[in-house]
Amino acid sequence: MFSHIIQDDYIVVNGSEYPIINVSLIKECSDEGNIIGTSIAKSLKFDTDADIDFENLEFEYFSGFGSLTEYEYIRIGTFIVVDFSEDEQTGIKTVSALDTMLRFNIPYVSELNYADGDITINDVIDECCEKCGVSLKDGQTITNGSFVVDGNQFEEDALFRNVIQAIAQISGSFAQIENDELVFSLTGTLNAPVIDSTNYEKLNWKRSTWPINTVVIGKSQIEGENVTLTDNSIEQHIIAINDNPFAYSQEKREELIEALYEKLYGFEYVSYELINCVTNPAIPLGTPIVIITPEGESIYSYVFSMEYSSPEGCSSAMSAPSITRSAVNYQFIAPEREILRRTEVLIDKANSQISAVVEDLQQNVSSEIEVTTDRILSIVHEGYATNAEMEDLGNMYETAISHFNNQIEFKFSTLIENERIIEDTIAENQELLEEYIRFQGALIELGRVGNSFTALLSNEKLSFLQNNTEIAYISNNKMYITDAEIKNVLTIGNSNKGYYDWVVKSNGNLSLKRRTT
Repeated sequence: MFSHIIQDDYIVVNGSEYPIINVSLIKECSDEGNIIGTSIAKSLKFDTDADIDFENLEFEYFSGFGSLTEYEYIRIGTFIVVDFSEDEQTGIKTVSALDTMLRFNIPYVSELNYADGDITINDVIDECCEKCGVSLKDGQTITNGSFVVDGNQFEEDALFRNVIQAIAQISGSFAQIENDELVFSLTGTLNAPVIDSTNYEKLNWKRSTWPINTVVIGKSQIEGENVTLTDNSIEQHIIAINDNPFAYSQEKREELIEALYEKLYGFEYVSYELINCVTNPAIPLGTPIVIITPEGESIYSYVFSMEYSSPEGCSSAMSAPSITRSAVNYQFIAPEREILRRTEVLIDKANSQISAVVEDLQQNVSSEIEVTTDRILSIVHEGYATNAEMEDLGNMYETAISHFNNQIEFKFSTLIENERIIEDTIAENQELLEEYIRFQGALIELGRVGNSFTALLSNEKLSFLQNNTEIAYISNNKMYITDAEIKNVLTIGNSNKGYYDWVVKSNGNLSLKRRTT
């Protein structure tokens, strides 16, 4: 890791450099407990007094660090502005941007010719990259990339990003943008950097995830059509890929699972969180790392999440969140919050410029209430109009809203506040639960994280572990234990055949007595 002495950042627009401050860079591949099958854009936020128009601007971001004698800048990548604001008094602009993964957020339209029966997943990736203006990393090999696809398997409303997610799922990886190139990865190939205790303030060392030994490809709502590969271990640690568009038949699932199983078998890592650490912003997600604890113990894991801050780099964070879901379900429907503001990115191939265009389409919702002697009838009309057409209705809508402004504002603010409270409560309860109880497929781990003594409950047995070594277990009506110590009496037998008691006498002798009751 680099030594945090000096940090400096700037952006490049049309060949000119502009300094930026208060930088926050977030890199993430974990989405609600999943790592496999995600495609999350890096987000960047900063302040600047640059006198340029940031509306839909595309720029390059460089981060610099080092000492007075040794200093270097690293190009992090190309970003696209999605939002900005300006302080009228100071002229400081606050800018939010995403990396070029954003270019895949356009409707999926394919021109591939499936008639010859030789279109592969690799061909689908190449078309996605070409149409969205993003290059695939040179030399990239993808698990199941040579799999032959019979036709376009995606819904009419799917985005290119949904296709990228489906490819990441069926290849056992996550998608990210690295140096402006699309990369499908799970674990990186770079030499693992060593992070010792002088490079961070706090280490939350959680637990090791269970190594995957069972892979399932199937349908989430249909039983009996799943294809499974396993090593037949008593304790199965499952990863299930459900509803993937490329696994559209039993035959195709059988073709896909072998390479996927080979890729994911044995995948595990230590879950951790480094707080207030010195972080190199150029480290790709999936990079292996070695963390040295304050006690000198080595933890081997990966970088799956990073929050980089500059110029206060010591406030950065790095982590590998624990996998909490054993099933990865394909879904192309946009999240509810994205539907509220649908923005498309259009690519101008002539000059390679990108512009964000909010659809010139607004929803017109009206209602009628008819009151009769025996019922109240509510009718909701839903239609669409262009922006120009909506302008003619502007005054009418503004008048209606003004009459009920306070009530509407109160209801919306109440809903938002309630949603925040519920989300915070769920997060706190989830964190508390995982502190003492962890779920992995059909396996339950009991005991506080970090304790030397834990219990594992599976479908076959109840195991007791001390320092990660099994010392006893109960299975098939029998109990097995490595060492046992009986204080006074050991009884063997039953009510039908009688009992034998091994008894320790007061003088230290051991006697055997038989009794019938």
